[in-house]
Amino acid sequence: TGTGLTAVKWYFNGNKELDKTNSHYSWPNSNSPSLTIYNVVETDAGNYLCFAENQAGSHFDSVILNVNLKPRVSTTSSIVTVLEHTSAVLRCAVNSTQTYTTVWRYNGLTLTTGSRFDWTSGTTKADLSILAAQPSDSGTYTCVATNSIGSRDVQVALTVQVRVPLITIPQTQYAVEERQNVDLQCDIEASEIDRVTWQANGVTLTSEFGGHFYFQTSYPSSWTKNAQYLKISNVQKTDEGITKYQCSATNIAGSATSNTAISLDVQYGPVVTVLPSQQLVLVGETVTLQCTSQSNPPTASIAWTKDSSTTVLSTQSTLRIGPIQASDAGTYRCTANNVLTVPGTGNKERTGSNAMVLTTVAPPQSVFLVSSSMETVAKGNSVTLTCNSLGGTNPLNYYWQFSGQNVSQSRSFTIQNIAINQAGTYDCWAWNIYGKRKADQSVTVVVNYVPLPVDDLVQVFQRELNEQVTFICFTYAMPALTDYRWYTKGSNTVIGRGMYYTLDMSSSTQYGDYECVANNSVGDSQRIGFTLSARGSSGLNTGASTSDTCGVGWQLILGLTLGILFFLLIVIIIIVCCCYFGCCACCKKQKETKTKITPEEKPLAKPFTGSLTSAVTRKDIDVSINGYREDRYVTPRYHLKPASSVASGPIIIPFEDENSVYTYMPEDVPIKTPRQLPPLQTFTEVMEAPRKHKKKKRRHHHYEQNVLPPPSNKSQKQEIEDDIIVIPGPSRDEVYA
Repeated sequence: TGTGLTAVKWYFNGNKELDKTNSHYSWPNSNSPSLTIYNVVETDAGNYLCFAENQAGSHFDSVILNVNLKPRVSTTSSIVTVLEHTSAVLRCAVNSTQTYTTVWRYNGLTLTTGSRFDWTSGTTKADLSILAAQPSDSGTYTCVATNSIGSRDVQVALTVQVRVPLITIPQTQYAVEERQNVDLQCDIEASEIDRVTWQANGVTLTSEFGGHFYFQTSYPSSWTKNAQYLKISNVQKTDEGITKYQCSATNIAGSATSNTAISLDVQYGPVVTVLPSQQLVLVGETVTLQCTSQSNPPTASIAWTKDSSTTVLSTQSTLRIGPIQASDAGTYRCTANNVLTVPGTGNKERTGSNAMVLTTVAPPQSVFLVSSSMETVAKGNSVTLTCNSLGGTNPLNYYWQFSGQNVSQSRSFTIQNIAINQAGTYDCWAWNIYGKRKADQSVTVVVNYVPLPVDDLVQVFQRELNEQVTFICFTYAMPALTDYRWYTKGSNTVIGRGMYYTLDMSSSTQYGDYECVANNSVGDSQRIGFTLSARGSSGLNTGASTSDTCGVGWQLILGLTLGILFFLLIVIIIIVCCCYFGCCACCKKQKETKTKITPEEKPLAKPFTGSLTSAVTRKDIDVSINGYREDRYVTPRYHLKPASSVASGPIIIPFEDENSVYTYMPEDVPIKTPRQLPPLQTFTEVMEAPRKHKKKKRRHHHYEQNVLPPPSNKSQKQEIEDDIIVIPGPSRDEVYA
């Protein structure tokens, strides 16, 4: 309203000025500014703005025009395609100025909301939701909206495609006891099924598995969601090793395999293994038995027992036995148990066991003598040695040893026609394949025999009248000698007793042959001959001994040695003096040339090595200087003891001949190569003597001085008697080695 309007304008929806020439409108003027719309249509609805102006100013105002129409219905997609068993959503948008209602029709039939179909009526969105669409749901769906003015609709075409089967696994692990049955479940969703298969670790199961596996092979024509089962009968532990059981389904759309695998928990009692299963063990050693148990669930406990006893030896998997005794032999059993926990069956205890056989073996444990440890037998007779043993594993064998050599391969050993050299110590051994053992005691065999001469040769002596000769009757015997008797040859009249027989040569009638007979408890020796003749007559000294012809005495040797040393010392002093004062031509020449020559030092005597007590006789052994000999035959020096002091055993009689020591042997004893008996200790004594020197330069010459025994005040007979020694007890081989 206003006066003097100069201009009037209308705008549509804010910025569009209406065209004055458009016949759809009646354009206003200054006298009538109102706007008239002819034949109103839906598009005329909106916001209209009126602008008026006069001389006083301008003003504007707006008005909204609502056009009442039928509901406007639209869809974003007129064609919808989905897979079966999925949800399908059909879009329907409604725009109405008035209250309206919406319905959906399928193939001319009005749908009702329910479990599978649902929509909201009276809102701008009336989308139809179809749950778990099936191929039969395919078709044309119409969305109809109605208000007071009228109705409008929109159509949507739905296609439900058949899909590959949908597989779900309701339980992924099954616990089952060994040798029981189990059903594995597989749920399959599909409109139709052509085939269902099962795989174990990727291998398709068939009837070739011998009825161990079973599953359905025929299916209903109308399929929605069905459960399929793989039946496993008589379940074995090996079935647990199949870690992945799967099912597959096939239809016209394709094949599908379950993404989730099924596994078996096959429960079983302990399977026990004992190593070793059997063993031979030597007594004294240690053995270790190992028990292993396989079970599901794991083994709860282990117990070791022996034979039928219920006493538990150990609860550890390892049983150590040792040191082994014979009583440890037997059967050792390892028992294990666990508890099965299969759902629906309760807890079940299961037990398993296994055993091993331990056999103990041993070498002979005790070897003892059955016969006496001391056997005395006369030469030529027989003796039997017997031993036995306990505690060894059969079969047992025996053998006897003498001087380190095997002499018998039996438990009893008989020595027939025993000889002197068979006297000594005998050892019994028992053995088997596991070892050997010697008897705790040895058998000492003593062979008794009559005295025997050391030498069968007649000993020859040469003496002049008024000289003295001593015969010595050398014999050996077992047991000890008890008596000596002396005869002239061919006579039974005893002319003397004792080991020594001495004659003072007062008459030529004393020349001739003499004989000695030695006696012990066994009997008499044969007659031992001696021949006495005048010096110069024929006869060879074959080893006879006298007390007054002992070779070169040590006093003479000492005197000769000292004389030689003194002579050499004088010679050296003269040579040194000549050189020092220039008396010698060679020394003068040395002075002229001013050359100093040191004279060569030479030993005054050859080095001498003395010996202490002999290892056998424990007496001094004569020493001879190299190169010195008295005559062709060196009178032997005997080391003896009187016969009365001989307890038992033979006598060793060494004598010297050209620096060698020989030993007389009995007739039936093999003679070995003679050798020098070693001393207990050797020594060399060195003496120093100062020499003259020039210009304070000292020189020393070293001489090895002979060490000789001091002179003795004893008589010759006393020396001979003191030098006698008897060695009882050793075997013949040892005595005459």
